[in-house]
Amino acid sequence: TLPEILAGRGYATAAFSANRSYVSPEWGIDRGFARFEVYGPQIGDLLGRTVLGKEIQLNLLPRLGWFDIPGRKRAADVNAEFLRWVDGQAGRRPFFAMLNYLDVHDPYLPGRPAGASWDPCCARGDAINFQLQPHAFRCKPSLSAEEIQQEIDAYDACLTHLDEQLGALFDELTRRGLDDNTLVVLISDHGESFGNHDLFGHGNSLYLETLHVPMIFVWPGKAPAGVRLPQVVGINEVAATTLELLGDAGPSLPGKSLSRYWLPEARDEPPDAVVSEVSGVAGGPAGYPTTGRSLRSIVSGPWHLIVADSGEMELFRWRDDPKELQNMAELPGTRAIAERLRDQLDQRLAGTPPP
Repeated sequence: TLPEILAGRGYATAAFSANRSYVSPEWGIDRGFARFEVYGPQIGDLLGRTVLGKEIQLNLLPRLGWFDIPGRKRAADVNAEFLRWVDGQAGRRPFFAMLNYLDVHDPYLPGRPAGASWDPCCARGDAINFQLQPHAFRCKPSLSAEEIQQEIDAYDACLTHLDEQLGALFDELTRRGLDDNTLVVLISDHGESFGNHDLFGHGNSLYLETLHVPMIFVWPGKAPAGVRLPQVVGINEVAATTLELLGDAGPSLPGKSLSRYWLPEARDEPPDAVVSEVSGVAGGPAGYPTTGRSLRSIVSGPWHLIVADSGEMELFRWRDDPKELQNMAELPGTRAIAERLRDQLDQRLAGTPPP
């Protein structure tokens, strides 16, 4: 892993995570990190690690009007943990740190960000809530347009709040004189559905609203400022890109460095196809893409193909149909394209275990 490689080169390594469910040592994500902070001393954090505590979270607290994730660590707390650690390094060694935020996650309960034009206070947190509705993500079979817009507004407010906290973090790096000598990579693991294909949340499909995420590299003098790449790329190339920016290609890692796209002589280079996968869910809602089956996906040029392990296919011309409403997999003129992409997907994933 990237932290293992950098730790082997003398870097101090640490992770600061707000996602106790998945971004934690129990999942093996601590490989290469000398320090991994995920659990805190809050009562909600402690309760969440016991069977009784989880029963209280899921059954008692919602009856009392509490719909948030108990003990959810906020961005300001993650920042504070990281900055204390950085100050303890006292400039002795280069460092690699992973900061994982959970502020932009259901239930969308940000409070009111400074200067926000919307009022997220009306979002109670129970309309879209994976804790309370682990498969459907929503409180009832259908949400009204007003209810959906209310959740989108709250989600936007969460984004604004996180943006403010990232700004505060970068100000602190500048105050410590680290801004010009620190590579910052901003990346997300998934997007969200808000009613498209009658889906909400994430993890239940491979449509573009959950695949399309930000990827930003910032390093003055090293990564070109203001360049936006038109190519579709995958997050599996973050590690190789990071190593190259640090000046050493290092051992073989998945993907290739993205610098091949921002160099002037290479910006027209055709991108590699991007592959995604999601596991099936037993007993999920009828009609959900992942109910009882896993999905694989490939984006290549203007085409996006989704293949279920049952053999069903969906093909979209995603630039012309960004909401992916017209399935072209079985049309006479595009059936051959779907089959070609399926074969390409099989070749890419040959020898890898199913999701």
